Amino acid sequence: MRTLPWLTAAVAAFVIAGCASIVSTPSPEVRQALAPTGKLRVALYAGSPASIVRAVTLEESKGVGFDLGKDLARRIGVPFDPVVYRSPGAILDGLKSGEWDLTFFGPNLERESVLIFTPSFLVIEHGYLVPAGIMPS
Repeated sequence: MRTLPWLTAAVAAFVIAGCASIVSTPSPEVRQALAPTGKLRVALYAGSPASIVRAVTLEESKGVGFDLGKDLARRIGVPFDPVVYRSPGAILDGLKSGEWDLTFFGPNLERESVLIFTPSFLVIEHGYLVPAGIMPS
């Protein structure tokens, strides 16, 4: 009776491992669209963990956008080239001069006029604490 749970777990592990190993290689057209220069240039802005948290070296950095860009570059088989800016506004300036291929930040009217947005990859809730007596009733 004890072998049935182990056998079930082993079969489940093999099924999961088999699914995890299914990777589709992107077509040359997809690779060209995402990385027209042969490397994936990802625009990031310093100061937000949703974008990049700089480490001693750029290669050791972390952050949601940094990690997503790095993994996407790996998956499409091109080098990852993080392009770090001081602010989201500077990223838009970099767009105008063709300095990057992909970025990760939230939509607003100005950005939506020049960029195509995918569904959200990260949702952050904001809350505010205000001492009693500050807000009008």
